[in-house]
Amino acid sequence: MWNRTLLVLAISAILGAYLTVMSVDRSFTRQVNIGPQLEVRETVNVDRRAYTSLWFGSKTLYLPLPSSASRVVTQTVVNQDRVVWQTESNRAHNRTVSFRLSPSGRFLLLESKLHEEPWVIVDLQQSGKTCTVSDPGNEIPDHAYVYPFSFLRWEEDSGRILALVSGSYVSGAHQQIKIREIWAMDLHNCSRVMIRHCEKPWSLELDWSDTDCK
Repeated sequence: MWNRTLLVLAISAILGAYLTVMSVDRSFTRQVNIGPQLEVRETVNVDRRAYTSLWFGSKTLYLPLPSSASRVVTQTVVNQDRVVWQTESNRAHNRTVSFRLSPSGRFLLLESKLHEEPWVIVDLQQSGKTCTVSDPGNEIPDHAYVYPFSFLRWEEDSGRILALVSGSYVSGAHQQIKIREIWAMDLHNCSRVMIRHCEKPWSLELDWSDTDCK
């Protein structure tokens, strides 16, 4: 009787210790070089669980296998040991910002990978001067993302970035028309202007190579 009780207590203690240790979250800081004397410092939170969840429709299966998920919660851009941009410290959700350095190394574009936030352009030669490319709002019908611009290419010689926008609308003949636009952003003040607009009827093999919006 006592042996069985001791065995149950021992198993319970081991299980409790396992659940406690494997459920302790942790965080760490990492540095990513994105250019000469230019780096991104990221704070990463690691959420740990002592189990693995598997979903099968409306049912959930729990396996006694540890699992974890990491998320970037803050990012700081440092140029020559000077902070030129950083996220708000109270942001709890995953930061998914990509950094694009211009060919000359003077300008840095901050682009939300989820297309949720406006672009930020940083002039690294002007003490980290920044400007924000505003959301065009209703200027683009039914665009594909919350924030519509996708990076296309640098045109630094002419002082701008080219961005791609996709959208669509339904014509009077009830046909879906796809829209593709090229926009230019000024590197110094973030003003923007549409420079090309193309339309085509929707198809599975839609090709823009024969248009001005390629």
